[in-house]
Amino acid sequence: MFIRSATSPHAGPSSAASAAEVIRASALSKDALAHTQAFKQHPQRYLEHHLLDISGVMRANDKTGTPMQLNESPKKGYFALIPDAMDKNKVSLKPVTVASTREAEQAIYAHWIPFKSGDVLPGYTDIPKNPRLAAAHDNAVFAFTPGMNGCSLEVREHPERSDYYRVFHNQHPTRQKQSDLIHEHAGSRVDAFSEKEYFQPHSVALMPVSANVMHFNPHQSGWEFIGQPQGINPHNNTVQPMPQGKVVSRPLAASG
Repeated sequence: MFIRSATSPHAGPSSAASAAEVIRASALSKDALAHTQAFKQHPQRYLEHHLLDISGVMRANDKTGTPMQLNESPKKGYFALIPDAMDKNKVSLKPVTVASTREAEQAIYAHWIPFKSGDVLPGYTDIPKNPRLAAAHDNAVFAFTPGMNGCSLEVREHPERSDYYRVFHNQHPTRQKQSDLIHEHAGSRVDAFSEKEYFQPHSVALMPVSANVMHFNPHQSGWEFIGQPQGINPHNNTVQPMPQGKVVSRPLAASG
């Protein structure tokens, strides 16, 4: 999905995006590096104190066609957290390019679970059940996805590999058509992180949304869901903290 240098430890297919559309890891500020490392070390604790704006990932790819970039290209890449110039407790998730092992270690290597609108097969990506046993190009311990407002993160058994999950950003979790389409492209249902868990509409002035992340917790030896309730200001389309919102987290029901 994002540009990677051939010298990167996770070198892979290049996307159609130009290098100008993403940030070079070598250009990250000390603050950006510090925020990125703090998130990697304890994502739930970090999200309890910092607002994560994921919308910039999609905006960074608008010029080359969001559907192609986020749904048809390799669904993993490098990211960093860029601190907001005005709000010290707000960061934006941005794709970055890396040119060395050191730069890769400073960034977040993560899967991207794409979103597809309409009455179609939900966007999905495949993640290893245990990234520590996966090949280097697939050993990411994070998975990001666009913000959710009624969607669900649906985890299924992989249709061909017993050591992988297939994870969907289900845009219509209550519709039978999406369930049927998912069933055609995946195995049995494992778990789902849905609206009833992450939805916290505490303000009538904000459109509720949630930044939902998957993380492989090494202490639990399994994947977990983390959701940060947010609100979108309809006047300027900015992401804001949801008043009285609390970060929610739980382990995946079956992480074997």
